[in-house]
Amino acid sequence: MPLLSVIVITRNEEKNIKEFLDMLSWVEEIVLVDDESTDRTVQIASTYPNVKIFKRRMKNGFGPQKQYALEQATGEWVLVLDCDERITEKCKEEILKKISFHQYDGFYFLRKNMIFGKFISDYKPRALRLFRRRKGKFTDAGVHENVIVKGKIGVINEPIIHYSRSTENIENYIDTLNLYTLFSAQEMFAKGRKVSSFGFFLYFILYPIYIFLRVFLFKKFYAKGIVGIVLATLRMFEGVIGYFKLWELSRKDI
Repeated sequence: MPLLSVIVITRNEEKNIKEFLDMLSWVEEIVLVDDESTDRTVQIASTYPNVKIFKRRMKNGFGPQKQYALEQATGEWVLVLDCDERITEKCKEEILKKISFHQYDGFYFLRKNMIFGKFISDYKPRALRLFRRRKGKFTDAGVHENVIVKGKIGVINEPIIHYSRSTENIENYIDTLNLYTLFSAQEMFAKGRKVSSFGFFLYFILYPIYIFLRVFLFKKFYAKGIVGIVLATLRMFEGVIGYFKLWELSRKDI
């Protein structure tokens, strides 16, 4: 049984996959679950002997897809990464050092996010990406999925570097927003959420204000200048569009 498995889900990651897998040459097992890529993602990945490829259409969002990937892993520890993320040599060394002890069952990471050409760091460790396989499980959330770990959680001090494709430009951000809000609406619809006048008021007025204040003030994006203003403003529309899509799904169900 390998000490560490990396799990990653992909769709049309030809641009990133080679650099991503080269970075992980030291990992014994990489579980890659591909969502019907139409480019050379799978072809490139198949040339790496430490990669196990599984093909699975992503129907219900990111949570179920990553849980499926987790179930294919065999390592004692699991590290969850995306193809547009990178870990430094120092981060690798810290990971290997900390999983060699038995103090913790999972670890949070900081992230440095490249957003519209500028690095923006998390203000606190919040990405739970490394955990004992038998102690962790993904939530069923279609978007903003989390890992639930039973046990003691520590922190990896070296950050994950995130070269987010969705924030390379406004067009990519809107494409990602469209996908995420679809999954969010489908999740609300599946749970029986009803569209109401109060719901429209909540998602059209209160939620955007809350998101702007949370991102711009509490996460200190005001210190990032125009980039912070742009991202905080774009984030305001996530809840609005998601609720509009729920309304659209509800109309189809009538």
